[in-house]
Amino acid sequence: MSNNTFDDFDEEYSFKSDSGSDNHSPVDCVKQIKSFARLTETNTDEWVACDFEKTATKDEQGRIQYQFTGKDTEGYTDITPFFDNIDERRKDRIIAEHIHNKKLGDKTKAWGSCQYCGHGFVYVFKIKHDEKKLIMTIGSHCVKRFTKVDDVSLILKKDEEKTLRNAITRWRVPTVRSIWEKPDHIKENYLAKDGSLKPILYDKYYRYQQLLSKVNNGEIPVKEIKEIFRKAKKLNLDIPFDVDELITRKPKSNRKFSY
Repeated sequence: MSNNTFDDFDEEYSFKSDSGSDNHSPVDCVKQIKSFARLTETNTDEWVACDFEKTATKDEQGRIQYQFTGKDTEGYTDITPFFDNIDERRKDRIIAEHIHNKKLGDKTKAWGSCQYCGHGFVYVFKIKHDEKKLIMTIGSHCVKRFTKVDDVSLILKKDEEKTLRNAITRWRVPTVRSIWEKPDHIKENYLAKDGSLKPILYDKYYRYQQLLSKVNNGEIPVKEIKEIFRKAKKLNLDIPFDVDELITRKPKSNRKFSY
């Protein structure tokens, strides 16, 4: 659990909407945080991020959103420790405010409540406790208070690296072989000492297959893996579909979920 003092929360938990009924005071946020372990019978280092679609979509207001799949949390219980820690009338008032704010499309006002600190937020982030089969919704500022939960940008970065390394591992050797076998890569043939015809590649293909032959899949930087696949495209070599998306789409926004 966080050891932050109240002063540490002043800037982090500021919110530019009107007062609303969510927690706005750093003091109130800290009180809610200190109740978390008691209310949930869990610790923050036991929670991880829920799976979500890695391709962002935009809602009606043009805001970037990531959709949580729910496939990894079937049968899990959605818990609301913040709502459970306040009286029913205040809870109903908060929910009504969120519905009203969302209907207006005003993203300067809260559309939901972080169930860890009670602060209002606009963008949704879901975390899960696999042992107890629990799900909880939090705001982006509280992501860092769960040691095993990464923010969206870091999750996407790790997922991208995993995809690229797996792809080059399964693709590299067959591609080197295919370069030598395709007729349009061969400049000419020569007669070897054993009487067989051996190919001589065009320089660009010969240099590229030499590059691939020296690649260490586990150590090569991600940036270089992308460049290898981009060169493959320029040479009209087949590359995995999931990789093609990573190296041709527009650069991803560094936007994180935020209040």
